[in-house]
Amino acid sequence: MEDDGGAGAPGDGPEEVAFEVPELTDAELDDLAMRLGEARIAAGWDDDDLLVVDAADADRTEEILEAVLNPDALPLAEDGDDRAIEAISTWFVVADTLAKDPTRVAPVVDLVAALEETEGVATPFGLDEQYWAQVRALVIHIRQLVGDEAPADEIREQAALLRNALRPVV
Repeated sequence: MEDDGGAGAPGDGPEEVAFEVPELTDAELDDLAMRLGEARIAAGWDDDDLLVVDAADADRTEEILEAVLNPDALPLAEDGDDRAIEAISTWFVVADTLAKDPTRVAPVVDLVAALEETEGVATPFGLDEQYWAQVRALVIHIRQLVGDEAPADEIREQAALLRNALRPVV
């Protein structure tokens, strides 16, 4: 979709990028113009019907074009979603380990690291906010139990609860 171009000889002006855009309906053209305007991206059409923008705006323009051309597409996962998914997998493995043998506290390092990775991360796509908050609270509670050297049966019980809570999403 993208065609690297220039505004002329080096030094003649800002670098530009030209996008080959399929034929758009009037509604799609209006949507494209509105989105580019909202993003404050200066754009124009060249003699070959290529959409031309400053090179600095190329990535954002690509995203806008994708949104206009594929309005029903699901949004791509955010980086936070990736971290949350990794954390959920880690928490499940650690919870399973502790539910079987609560004296094995070494995996708790992974539990804590995954908890820190999800600090400030929004609720992952597809999960209920309340569920996400409860899972994180249970992870924090298990971390505290291990840190306080709580009885093994209590750690085992809470780890089993976490494992069972995560099972539907892993």
